[in-house]
Amino acid sequence: MQAPQGLRTWLRIGLVWLILGAVIFAGFSAVQHWENSRRTQVVLKGNETRWVLEQARDGHFHVEAMVSGPLGSKTVEFLIDTGATTTSIPSALAESLGLPILGQQQFNTANGVVQGSMHSANLSLPGGIELQQLRMAALPHMRNQALLGMDVLRRFRIVQEGRTLSLSIDRP
Repeated sequence: MQAPQGLRTWLRIGLVWLILGAVIFAGFSAVQHWENSRRTQVVLKGNETRWVLEQARDGHFHVEAMVSGPLGSKTVEFLIDTGATTTSIPSALAESLGLPILGQQQFNTANGVVQGSMHSANLSLPGGIELQQLRMAALPHMRNQALLGMDVLRRFRIVQEGRTLSLSIDRP
C-alpha cells in the first residue's frame, strides 16, 4: 500500500530540510574547528617552547593535541581549562584507542558529579612536547571536545594578555 501523494511530498520536503540542516551544521563545525586550529602559534626559542593562543569566538582557548593508545592515535581539540584538575577526554575516544583502564571513579564537573574512568595515554602537544602514560579521565557526557586540565597545565608558565594566552615550558 502506498502513502497518499500529499504525504509523500511532505516527506520529501522534510527529508530535504533535514539533509540541508545536517550539511549546514557540518559546515559550521568544520569552520569552527579550522578557526580553533589556526589560533595556535608555536614559538621555539632556546630551550623554551611557547604556545601563543588566540581566544576563540566562544571566549575560550583551544589547542589540538594527539592522544595515543594501543589501538592508534587521534588528533583531539582540547579546551584549556584551569578549573579542571584532570585532563579529560570522551569515553568513546578512550574506548576507540584501547586506552588501559586504571579504575572507575566519580568526578566533580561543572555539570555535577559524574561516574567515569581513569585511563593511561600518551599525549603529544604542539612544539614536540610528549607526555607518556598520562593519567586522564574518560567521561561519558563529553562529546567532541576534551579538557586540558591542571595536571598538564601546571607544568607551564601561563600569561594571559587580553585575547592572547601564552603557555611556556622549558625543554630538557
